[in-house]
Amino acid sequence: MKRMMMFTGAFALLLSVMLILQDEESYQDRSSPDDATHQPISAESLDLLRAEISQLRREQNTLTDDIDDLYAQADKAADDGDEETQETSAEAAVPELSAEELEALTSNQVKLLDEHVIGETPDRTWKEQAEAAIDQMIREQSFEAGSVVETECARSICRLEFAFDDERALDSGSGDALKITPWPGESFYIIEGGDTPRVVLYLAREGHSLPRVMM
Repeated sequence: MKRMMMFTGAFALLLSVMLILQDEESYQDRSSPDDATHQPISAESLDLLRAEISQLRREQNTLTDDIDDLYAQADKAADDGDEETQETSAEAAVPELSAEELEALTSNQVKLLDEHVIGETPDRTWKEQAEAAIDQMIREQSFEAGSVVETECARSICRLEFAFDDERALDSGSGDALKITPWPGESFYIIEGGDTPRVVLYLAREGHSLPRVMM
């Protein structure tokens, strides 16, 4: 509002000065050279007024640019607000699960993945290459916090299981276990404590997706 008021004031002053000049020129056109009562505006005064007009025009242009910037900022803020609303709507669409529901969902997901590993007809060539890449990565990372109990690859998925001596070893070594990802792709894992601490990691073959249970 302040910027708009400044713009309006400058424009009004500019208009007043222009009217003075226009009125003076009209008066000079109507007056005769012999009119002794006429006192024309001096050239110095006219130059001063013209200088003020130029200055006011520059200020007007500056204020117009400022107003355009404000409109641009308002449009951007509106667009950002729309994106936040969409994100909020997407988050609201995800149901909140209780601890029991989350545990059941995880159990069903693990069961589905295990069935997929067992039920797939193996791609022998890829299976050998994938298991070799996993073994190589384990050796390169000097993984010592746990032992690889099992590595099993089929056609589009691999299952890795890491066993740990106790929960302290699990805490220190689970992060290293989850780094065993020789190729880019989807993954899913579970970390279990208790008497037999373990990490189970499922890796999708590159270009494939892991099967998912329906919520």
